[in-house]
Amino acid sequence: MIKMLGRYLSVISLLLMCTHSDAQTVLLNPDKQEHLVRLVKNQMAAQNVPGLSLALIESGQVVYQNAFGQASSSAPGDAVAMLVETPTALGSLSKSFTAVAVMQLVEEGAVNLGDFISQHLHELGTPADQRILKISVRQLLNHTSGYSTYVGNFGQASYAAQGDALDVAAKRLAQVSLERDPGTGYEYSNANYQLLGLLLERLDQKPFEHSVQSRILDPLNLHNSYVRTPRRPDQIGAVGHRYWLHRPIAFTKPLPRTAVAQGGVYASASDVATYLLDLMSDQPLLLSSNARDQLFNLDEEGATKGYGLGWFIEPHASGQLIFHGGTNPGYEVEAGFLPGLGSGYVVLINANSGFAGGNVGAVILSIKQLLLEDTVIDRSSPWINRLLLAVFVLLAFSLFGCCIRWLKRLTLGSSDKAYRQFGAQRLGVGIILPGLLLLILAVTILWYIPKLSSIPLVGLQAFAPDIGLALLAAGMLSVLLAVMRTVALVRYGIQYKDEQRH
Repeated sequence: MIKMLGRYLSVISLLLMCTHSDAQTVLLNPDKQEHLVRLVKNQMAAQNVPGLSLALIESGQVVYQNAFGQASSSAPGDAVAMLVETPTALGSLSKSFTAVAVMQLVEEGAVNLGDFISQHLHELGTPADQRILKISVRQLLNHTSGYSTYVGNFGQASYAAQGDALDVAAKRLAQVSLERDPGTGYEYSNANYQLLGLLLERLDQKPFEHSVQSRILDPLNLHNSYVRTPRRPDQIGAVGHRYWLHRPIAFTKPLPRTAVAQGGVYASASDVATYLLDLMSDQPLLLSSNARDQLFNLDEEGATKGYGLGWFIEPHASGQLIFHGGTNPGYEVEAGFLPGLGSGYVVLINANSGFAGGNVGAVILSIKQLLLEDTVIDRSSPWINRLLLAVFVLLAFSLFGCCIRWLKRLTLGSSDKAYRQFGAQRLGVGIILPGLLLLILAVTILWYIPKLSSIPLVGLQAFAPDIGLALLAAGMLSVLLAVMRTVALVRYGIQYKDEQRH
């Protein structure tokens, strides 16, 4: 009873430290504050960032929080200012919330970290790859299950609105092959947290959104936070933006429900700061100190490359840095803390990095390094990406021009005897081989290039619409040209042979 009272007094003190008006909260050294504000404004201008909110924690209290730019800029003259209270999509930072909820289940005795996930999810009972039966809950949490990054990013939007989206995802994940044996290596995959989200739903017997609300958001009084959809009319989240070249364009498509456990939490900078303070507290409210510490333990079975249970962990001059970033279409964020110093940071932006412009990640990195008193790295513009985009755009236009020419030849026929003779005499080298090469080009553009980036083409279109559209156009036009060219030349060949008979 005394322990629980201590926990509640702890969270009350956290809330008092985070209480503020819409204006900025300042306890920060004036010189550092001036440097930070100048850096933020310069970086936002350089990368054309629509809106940003941040919070800085030092010695176990919020010493600075502020917001810049716009939360919504959909109509001229109707822009809404970004506030520290504005909910913003947290992307994969949501995984830490899922991990906390799972650890609460562990403390309640509902599940063990060593349990095979197939013991709790019947969808995995008869998998295509028998190794799936041996994936543990811990291996899902630290991304050592064997599921690939590509598998985790594939096929989410097709059942976006279904209430049973996580059930459907589990059935799909039962039919794929693992990249490696469970527990033998690290590979970040959203598939792991899709299964953990379903585990939470099954054991709590309610939707994931309600579980996280009752387990984390309500106990910490995170009033400006919700999971996937707002709970109240006054919870107006920041509008996301995606870059077309260097221009941010508003993006309002709802998050697929399959992604709810991997990236479905929306929260304000002030609320995320409260969440970090609880995780750093000597008497955390959400978990016991022992369970909390397990989240940040890299010594567990199979944990590699600095990933604990829902958090990245890396060495820092001031001790262990615990952090997680997140990117949803239209949003990019990062939050982290140094528990040894009681210091932390939160940076939320309502735009995600573009392919050929709008390097939001560089903005976050610069702010993070300033707050952690590291050397700020100057990131140059992504000229290589811009060159690649130009190449695919030019390729698409060239293929389109070729398609127009062959369409005319196909619909009007050819008066050129040489074409008709070519179609009749060069069936292999002249017709089939070029057609096959064009189809190989299409497969390379539509499948192999996205595969190399570990994200399907539909995902590239969601995060980087400029390069996504260029790839889609070039790939589909390659297929169309292969078909039109082959059909036209075969038709010419038939005409030529008929002429020779007569």
